[in-house]
Amino acid sequence: MESVRHWLEVAAETGDQEAVSNYGAYISHTPDKVGYPLDIVKGYALFSLLKELDGNGGVREYAKQKIEKIAEKMTPDQIEKSKTVAKEWKDSHPPLSFFPDKLGN
Repeated sequence: MESVRHWLEVAAETGDQEAVSNYGAYISHTPDKVGYPLDIVKGYALFSLLKELDGNGGVREYAKQKIEKIAEKMTPDQIEKSKTVAKEWKDSHPPLSFFPDKLGN
C-alpha cells in the first residue's frame, strides 16, 4: 500500500482530476481505502478545487457531495484553513485537468 499511496499522490500533483479526486477522498477518509493519515483540511481543499472544473461527467456534483460529507467532520476553523490550503495547492501545482500530459513528453 505504501507504493499505491506514493504514486497516487504523485499523480494528483500532476493536476489529473481523477487522481486529485481519489487522493482527496482517501486522505479525508471518505473512504479510507489505502491507509493515508487523516487530513480532512487538505481533502476538503482539493474537492473545493474540483468544484471549479467545468463539465465532464458530473465532477462538480460529486465534489459538492464529498465536500458536504467531509465538512460533517470539520470545525469552522478547519474549513477556513482549507481555503488557504486550496490556494497554496492551486498556486504551486499544474491546473486541474481532465486531460493530463501523456507519459514520455
